[in-house]
Amino acid sequence: MSSKNILITLFFADGLHGGVKYALELGAYFISLGYNVYLCGVKTTDEIKDLFSANGMHYSNVMDFST
Repeated sequence: MSSKNILITLFFADGLHGGVKYALELGAYFISLGYNVYLCGVKTTDEIKDLFSANGMHYSNVMDFST
């Protein structure tokens, strides 16, 4: 596992729209450079989480960290 990491944040990841497409492209670019890519957002769907995962990215929902 690489020691280089990058975090991309999104608010809405609830469909395949501009911000999600941009995050996928940006994440793919950093993966090609050898980075581990982590994404974090607030509003998301399981389909989008699966899409990020299928492209080698790790996605977490901010609400999962709230107490």
